[in-house]
Amino acid sequence: MLALSVRSWPGAAQRNIADLIINRAWLTISVAGAPQTPLQDGVPDGWTPSIWGGAGRAVHALDATQAHSGQQSATIRRTNSSGFAVFGQAIALPAGREMICGVYSRGSTAFIQIIVGDKTIGYAELPASQSWTLTETRFASPPGSSGVPATLYLGLGPAIGQTWFDDAYCRDSADAANNLLTNAGFEQDGVSEDPLAWWSSHVTFGYRDQAALKWAAQTVSAAPVRSGADIARQNIVDLLQGQPGLVRQRMPAVLSGCTTQEANPGIWLGLEDTVMSQAGSAAFERLAQLAQSLMPGCPQPYAALGKLYLASSGYQKASQMFGAAVLRSQPGPQRGLSAFAQGNLEVTVLGNWDQAIEALTAAEQNPGWEDAPWYYGAAAIDLGQAWQASGHCAEARAAYTRVLNCPACVARWPDARAALMTLPDCPL
Repeated sequence: MLALSVRSWPGAAQRNIADLIINRAWLTISVAGAPQTPLQDGVPDGWTPSIWGGAGRAVHALDATQAHSGQQSATIRRTNSSGFAVFGQAIALPAGREMICGVYSRGSTAFIQIIVGDKTIGYAELPASQSWTLTETRFASPPGSSGVPATLYLGLGPAIGQTWFDDAYCRDSADAANNLLTNAGFEQDGVSEDPLAWWSSHVTFGYRDQAALKWAAQTVSAAPVRSGADIARQNIVDLLQGQPGLVRQRMPAVLSGCTTQEANPGIWLGLEDTVMSQAGSAAFERLAQLAQSLMPGCPQPYAALGKLYLASSGYQKASQMFGAAVLRSQPGPQRGLSAFAQGNLEVTVLGNWDQAIEALTAAEQNPGWEDAPWYYGAAAIDLGQAWQASGHCAEARAAYTRVLNCPACVARWPDARAALMTLPDCPL
């Protein structure tokens, strides 16, 4: 057996072989799950958020404080007055039928619209109202074969405002019981599941030489802990042996292992491509949530979820995750990167200026995260926009000027010059 053959080897050699066995075992991970499982990203399942026109900004979200029925509603909050912001859902209309589609709404003036191809076949304005109001539109679906592809949109714009939607429906006027919309009450947002229970039921390892693995685990456990990598190796051993509770006990004492390149969350986050290819983005979401649970002081799982939710247009949830990563990061590039991700999102989409200013100031104060020419000066440009939008033109001018005084920021000089031209006269 391998363990017997190396018993007389020096300790470093034994440790190297033990590491090799453990790495091989860890990389035989197999994750079960349906790739189409939706994320818990703050966006209602079955609905696609989008903005018509490239200059628009809006927050698409769920609101547990407002509901016509059930536990929550969907909401859109416009943060500028360009274009239109919508939730959309693809539906198959029965051909040549009289249809009725409707939704309860409250807040700013909005609309419901049904489009087939590039033609609007149903439309109604949703009135501004402080109380829940039902609005319907009736129309004839096009003739032809059954299952006419269409898209139903709920949206508002171009004015700044906020509208809540709940209990939407679209049906044949003669078949009131058959709602063509899924998640019409906006109650579903991903799958709520304990990540540790998910790990136990969905994750297996294909490594078969259990005797060698046992020897490797004993070798690692007996070795002194000198770095975050050593702690990560112990965590892997415990997980391979089905003892995640030992990881949870160990990690509160870790102060530096979360902030190195060999950070402990990397034992999961480094599996992103494998997990995504096997079981989809929701499986990786659960993996990152497990890392959060077992390693609550580590910023990397929060940043990973921020990126995941950003890609799915769950902008509000993404900003929350990046902000949580900032709070758990030590001063330096790691904090700066998460702070810029949060601040950029607040400026370009969410429009929360105070939060953007705080995050982007942290990004400027923690340099070293800029890994391409475009990023040098990007935090200052965004910060200037946040200051300008909040009515602080002197602070905005100072931020734009910092870009022009930064030789490494040459790629952003045109943006800074253009931004300065938009500022009113104000004290230097």
